[in-house]
Amino acid sequence: MSLTKKRLAVVGAGLAVVGLTIGGVAYATFNQTASANPTGVGSETFAPLTVSGQWLGRNVGGSYPADNKLLLPGESGDVRVTLTNPGTNTVQGKVVSITPAATSHDGCSDSVKVASYTPSPATPVVLKNGTSINVTLKRAVTLNESATEACQGQTFPTSFQIKFEATRDGVTAPAALEPN
Repeated sequence: MSLTKKRLAVVGAGLAVVGLTIGGVAYATFNQTASANPTGVGSETFAPLTVSGQWLGRNVGGSYPADNKLLLPGESGDVRVTLTNPGTNTVQGKVVSITPAATSHDGCSDSVKVASYTPSPATPVVLKNGTSINVTLKRAVTLNESATEACQGQTFPTSFQIKFEATRDGVTAPAALEPN
């Protein structure tokens, strides 16, 4: 290839690059961005719900006679818990779980069983704000059949921890819960 042809090829390639650069589409746009800053975005306040409990004893024929408060080996008794959702809450309180807390059984610790409760989706416990409800914990405390004489005349201070969560679910309150 002659020197002239080589120069022409280099010059031709250079013009093609310049032609592509110049021949590109050129346009202008005007852009704007605006911001929205809503106020009042926040979360609910869920004040603590309160709980109190009462030992009912053994359920005999649908009632709790005064002489059936104490247990013999193999027997169980019920506890009534009163749940209160303060009026300052704007949402309902849903019971997630009820579990035994620190429980003391002097000299009889292996012979006492305290039940746990988890309301099922079919029977939730949902407490409206500003109200109280009573729920009976069935067979809350059981004195094992293997309890010995060391358990006679003992008292069993029992405590339940009740976990709640805030919800907008409809209010439901079963009269009683069965243990897990």
